[in-house]
This record gives sequence, C-alpha cells and structure tokens, in this order.
Amino acid sequence: MANDEYAEIRGLAAQVAREVYGPLAEAMDVNRTPVTREQRMQLGELGFLGIAHPEEYGGSGASLEQALVVVEEFGKVCRPAAFQIFEANTGPA
Repeated sequence: MANDEYAEIRGLAAQVAREVYGPLAEAMDVNRTPVTREQRMQLGELGFLGIAHPEEYGGSGASLEQALVVVEEFGKVCRPAAFQIFEANTGPA
C-alpha cells in the first residue's frame, strides 16, 4: 500500500517484534512458552494491549484495523506475542 495510514504503528510493532521477540520466538513457539508477566507489561506500556479499547477503559480508542496491523507484524515474528496482542484487543485478556 503506497499510503499506509498505519505506517507508524506498523513500524514500531515490527521493530519491537524483531528486536525483543525475534531472538526468543522459536523457543517460545516450540516449547509453548507463554509471554511472561514482564513481557506483557512491556507490551501494555507500548500501548499494544489496548489499541481497540475505548479511552475511558484505558485503551487508545483506535480502530480494530490498527490493532490487527500490530498483530500482523508480531505474527510474522512471534506467534505467542501476537496472540497476547490479539487476545487483549479482541477478547478476554
């Protein structure tokens, strides 16, 4: 897409996924290691866990599409981390 309206969040998500989870991804996936509490807190601090939630509930009030862009970038690198973001934005966390 030539004019990606989500380029900034996509870039940040890709960078975090690659730098933080890239080195851990294979072991997490193979060993079915869940995302730790500390990792989950970091994802929350970056704003990835409440993208699609209204601001009055602690989210950013952004669109579900924006949340799915983040899930997509993490899914390219680390499925367990992507699942945490997906779950936090679309279902129970």
